[in-house]
Amino acid sequence: TRCHDCHLEVKIPSLAHKKAAYCPRCKLQLSVFHQDRPQKLIAFAITGILLLVASLLFEFLSFSTNGQTQSIDLLDSFKILIDKNYEVLAFLQAIFMLLLPGAILVTLLYVLPPPELEFRLPRTEAAVNFIFIPWAMAKIFLIGVLVSLIKIMAMAKINNIQQSNQNNEA
Repeated sequence: TRCHDCHLEVKIPSLAHKKAAYCPRCKLQLSVFHQDRPQKLIAFAITGILLLVASLLFEFLSFSTNGQTQSIDLLDSFKILIDKNYEVLAFLQAIFMLLLPGAILVTLLYVLPPPELEFRLPRTEAAVNFIFIPWAMAKIFLIGVLVSLIKIMAMAKINNIQQSNQNNEA
């Protein structure tokens, strides 16, 4: 195994339950062994794939004003961007919101065959490096969505209050 920080080639010995291995050069934690960790990671990866597919079916954003409702799901957001001539942005959105997270989850399943099988598939190290690419930032996207929704909710409340005041004055 190669250290992710200093790139020193390190041979990790067999570890006992909840024991860690560290890089001798930079002291970066390289590995921690948990007996049931592979099963949990496989379960999380499968759940992530199912939720990613399910996210296509649910409304991403919904507005309701004066009895009129407008809702957008993830696939509609791609279509809207393409209709507004933002094809590049729609392509980037598809890559970073669907394709890259889906590829990372599928790669995680490739890297983690059930431990009972006791074998490794070819090119596992390259697949592990793909999983840890620094620009796969689904967490950052979710934080951005949360901030955007809070801002949009604040704007909607202001608009509703203004409309209520105009209705009361009339």
